[in-house]
This record gives sequence, C-alpha cells and structure tokens, in this order.
Amino acid sequence: MEIMILSFILTAIITALSIRNFDKSLAIYIHKFDTTSTWREYTADIPDFLLIAVCIITVLAFIVYRTRRRRGIYNNETKFFYLIMYAVPAAYTVKSFLKYLFGRITTREWLIKPELDGFHWFQGGGGYAGFPSGHMVVFTTLTASLWRFYPRYRAVYVLFLLTLAVALVATNYHFLSDVVAGAYLGVLIEVCTCRILKADR
Repeated sequence: MEIMILSFILTAIITALSIRNFDKSLAIYIHKFDTTSTWREYTADIPDFLLIAVCIITVLAFIVYRTRRRRGIYNNETKFFYLIMYAVPAAYTVKSFLKYLFGRITTREWLIKPELDGFHWFQGGGGYAGFPSGHMVVFTTLTASLWRFYPRYRAVYVLFLLTLAVALVATNYHFLSDVVAGAYLGVLIEVCTCRILKADR
C-alpha cells in the first residue's frame, strides 16, 4: 500500500510538471517538423484499432482460459489468460471514463485551437479526449501482465512501452503528460485486477 501511495504521488508530480513545463513546448517543437499529412491521417484511425484490439484480446483470452480449464490445466499460462481476460477490458473501460471526466483537449486539437487549452470537466469526447492516453493504459496493462507471468522478457516489454510512448508523443497524438498518466494507470489496473481475482478465487 505504501508503494502504491508513493508511486501515485510521484506520478502526480511528474504529470503536473509535464503539463506546466513540457507538454506545449514539446508539441510545438514536434509540429514544426510534422509535414507529412498522410501520416497524420493514418494515425487518426488508431482509436478504432484500439477498441478492436481490446475485443480480440479479451475474446481470445476467454477462449484459451476456458479451454485450458476444461482440460484441467491450471498453470502460469492459464493464470495469465485469466488475468488479461478481465484486466484488458477493465483498462479500456477505466480510460474511457477518465477521458470523459477530465475532458482534456487533444494535442492536435490544441495546435489548431490553442484558446481551448486545458481540461474541460465532464465534456470528454471528440477533441476533448486526450487525458490519459488510452493506448498507454491498455497496452501497459497487458505488458504488466506479461511482466508478472513471463519475467524473462522484461527488457522487451520495457522497450515496447518506450517505443509506444515515443510514437504517441512524436506524432503529436498525445501530450507527454497523457502518456505518463496512462502508463501509471495501466500498471495500477493490472495490480488491482490481479489482487481482486486472487481474492475471488
């Protein structure tokens, strides 16, 4: 519990500092070099892909888990699929609610309409769905689950999340603080889901 509290405080400080000192200047700097409109159009479809990915992961995890349980197999692999069967859709649900709650303007929308800067509470959706980064929430949750059950490849997981974070910021898809908050939330959801499922079983 102490670790969770300390990590929350640390993340809150880093996020606040990023919002105040780094988000806007970094977005403007990246925008100056962003001359490929085709790439912007392509990445605009990522949210649809995220929902599809969540559905596929959840359904596959459910099928694999049920199949292994019917065969009497209950090992690390079975536990992993049992966890992500709940954790991944939970991550998507939580991020959707928080986006609506915070209603933060997205990076690209802010670059067009800087006067709309900030958080627009309970007005999330469309151009007001920037915080936290849903991609970081969902994929950090999934990666944290892999980290728990397959620790041998932790370096690969870290590299994957760093690559995702850089891509989201470098394409001005998210502010830096959106990504930081999303990564923390993903870890938190994985930990909480794991503890709830252990208590349930």
